[in-house]
Amino acid sequence: MKVLITGVAGFVGSNLAHYIAAERDWELVGLDALTYAGSLARIEGLIRDKKLRFVRGSILDGEMVNQLFLKERFDLVLNLASENRTSESGFYGGTIRTNVEGTNALLEAASLAKIPRFVHTSTMKVYGRHETPSENAPLAPTSRLAATKAAADLMVLAYNRSSRLNTVITRFGDSYGPHQFPHEMVGGAITRLIEEKAFDHHQLSLQEKRLTYVGDICAGIVAAAERGGCGEVYNLGMDGHEGVVSERNLVQFLHTLLDRPCPVAATDPSTSDRQEYRKAQHELSWSASTSLREGLSRTIEWYCANTEWWRKIKTGEYLD
Repeated sequence: MKVLITGVAGFVGSNLAHYIAAERDWELVGLDALTYAGSLARIEGLIRDKKLRFVRGSILDGEMVNQLFLKERFDLVLNLASENRTSESGFYGGTIRTNVEGTNALLEAASLAKIPRFVHTSTMKVYGRHETPSENAPLAPTSRLAATKAAADLMVLAYNRSSRLNTVITRFGDSYGPHQFPHEMVGGAITRLIEEKAFDHHQLSLQEKRLTYVGDICAGIVAAAERGGCGEVYNLGMDGHEGVVSERNLVQFLHTLLDRPCPVAATDPSTSDRQEYRKAQHELSWSASTSLREGLSRTIEWYCANTEWWRKIKTGEYLD
């Protein structure tokens, strides 16, 4: 089966490519514009071992996308291309165009080329402040970034209904794991500990996030591609209170995993038991199975073994 991954040099896209290369005998093609969020180093091993064929290009280039789809005749498209910049220039110059116009260009090309299945990845933030959002909850984004993701979701659903394109949407929240840029919460905390830099504990946020290990997200995306219903939406994430952590508690937990004394006291964790992912569990036979301890241990091991990579990210050398 020939599969296209867009956004393949991004965090989740690259992890998805590594997951599929290890778990499936699929012919992989990766598309990425290599903007601020992309790093070719994430997938250079796959390219070198001929497990992935890389194409550099933007999904905003409709002509290129059309030609690629017609030439390759993909059996499956996994769309992970997106932008998350929120500055005025970044939002209007990239984010809104990539997330909305770019998604539309992919859908149009997929429709013309009669691609058998199109899987679009989105975010739980499209539900806004809904306490326990199910897939049937109304879209109510509270930021303009989330609004672009919601617009893309609606575009996917429209192509499914009007053009009969076989689509599936997956939505997930905050994830962490190997290949994540060190300015994110988990990567930033781990690299700071490796560098033995002190934390300003008064600045550590007490706001909780629900974290899911990226390997589980990748398994969910593949499960949706293989077993998801046409036109369906699936929320993916760690269920119950497992994975719900504040930045302060995360730093305390990382000190414990690295067997280092931590000068900051942990706060009481959440007892949240939200059930947002039952549809994926029932219809896809999927659930996030990596505990926070196991996922963080794997992530720490990866950052310790790849210091040259994340140091180049911190200095901006990867953009050269």
